[in-house]
Amino acid sequence: MFPIPCVIFAGGRSSRMGQDKSLLPFRSFSTLAAYQFHRLKPLFKSTHISSKEDKFGGEFPLILDESEGVFSPMVGLATVLEKFPNSYVFCISVDAPFVEKEQIKKLWNEALKSGAKAVIPQDPTTKHPLCGIYHSSLSKMARELKDENRHRISLIFQKCETAFVEFEDEAPFTNLNYFDEYEKHSKSEQKGFHD
Repeated sequence: MFPIPCVIFAGGRSSRMGQDKSLLPFRSFSTLAAYQFHRLKPLFKSTHISSKEDKFGGEFPLILDESEGVFSPMVGLATVLEKFPNSYVFCISVDAPFVEKEQIKKLWNEALKSGAKAVIPQDPTTKHPLCGIYHSSLSKMARELKDENRHRISLIFQKCETAFVEFEDEAPFTNLNYFDEYEKHSKSEQKGFHD
């Protein structure tokens, strides 16, 4: 078990999907949010979902952000980091269901080794800020950026010690942004997450 909290971000607008992706059924689970929550829960000290409202009927421990009408990961990140003082937090978006224990362990080992405030995976083409480990001491910075209407998470990397962890394989970091991507993966089998 990783001795830190895990937060699944599920408060986005899902504009490219055309409907709320967190509520779509996935594999044997009633929703993608449930799939993410139940596969990650055994790995962490605690597991939570970040959302703008309780759209899950009380099924999960929620961290609600307070900014109505602002669909920004910066808002969610600021709220989440304020919730867990003096701690690292593993953050992942609800639409990234292929990140496994192997990738998380590599990020956690880098956090322990480097002490960086943000530990972010990077594959040959892309950095993945919504699948990373953040230290709660960044909450003030995230709040200030949000208040300045600057919502790109990558802005944090310019202002704090950040470790980018190299991964050769892009597949674990695939996001389900469009309905055809979701359909392709929603019923296919995946190897056991905790293998």
